[in-house]
Amino acid sequence: METNQTITTMYQTDTNQNRRPKIILLDDDKLYCVLFKKQVQAHADCDFATRADGFFRKLDQHDYDFALVDFNLRESNCLSITQEAAKKYNIPVIVISSSFANLMGCSSLEPSIDSIQGYLSKWEQPDTILFQSLRQLEFVNPDPIMS
Repeated sequence: METNQTITTMYQTDTNQNRRPKIILLDDDKLYCVLFKKQVQAHADCDFATRADGFFRKLDQHDYDFALVDFNLRESNCLSITQEAAKKYNIPVIVISSSFANLMGCSSLEPSIDSIQGYLSKWEQPDTILFQSLRQLEFVNPDPIMS
């Protein structure tokens, strides 16, 4: 890919208008959040929170297409957060973790946790996590478009 090319992500909404995805990331590692947001800003609008209360406050104030929630939150329980987000805000949630064991353990609970739409590794690049999330959530056109 040439360095002057940009990858943009658009998807079809129910009203057949192309628009950028809007996501929220909950991770208690602020540096990861800042880097994630910076790396996906060409593809999506991204907000982040480092604590559950900030996450829910932002969900109260804005509409998001989906949420990424870290499995290993120090002050909160990932599973209860995903359940509350899905129940109260009807938002799809994808769990991310840097631990393969956590992802495997969490995915084994999947039949009983309908609030979680997928599981992804934080070892992937942020834009890859974004594109994989869009695919898992079956957005109409999640593949990058060269412009």
